Amino acid sequence: MEYWSYSWCELEMNSGTSSPYVGRTHQVVLDILMTRGILEQRACLDTLLALLVDCSENQMDFKEQYGLNKIADIVKDSDRDDHVRLKCSEFLLLYSGNAKENCGVAFKSNIQEDLKKLFGEKCASFICSMNLFSSALDSQVRQSELSFLAKQVLDYMQPY
Repeated sequence: MEYWSYSWCELEMNSGTSSPYVGRTHQVVLDILMTRGILEQRACLDTLLALLVDCSENQMDFKEQYGLNKIADIVKDSDRDDHVRLKCSEFLLLYSGNAKENCGVAFKSNIQEDLKKLFGEKCASFICSMNLFSSALDSQVRQSELSFLAKQVLDYMQPY
């Protein structure tokens, strides 16, 4: 738990700004995601998504750090904790949905192409066709819907 606390302090020191663009903070989050335990991985996925929403600079840094590939490595690893894999699937749905709502056509197209390379066309098409942001559902129902769809994403994935 000591490292976990230190990591969050490190995130705060790295950000040092009130703007949505926080430099390489997402890189620290990705490192924690790839090297730490289950609880840290779950928290990192939520944090990573919060860093990427509505901030094109963070999205570009995430892409440069092969963030989507790292998420794919985790979600495709059947030896990983099932809940962490499910959270990664939720992340993919929300990341794609955020791009659909807030990014340009070229960025959305790049995300879909990246998803195709990582998971196959069927899975990528499913992920990109979902839009949880425009839903008028309350937050409890939306979370249930997200979990259900994330399970379907896992089912659609081609074996690698």
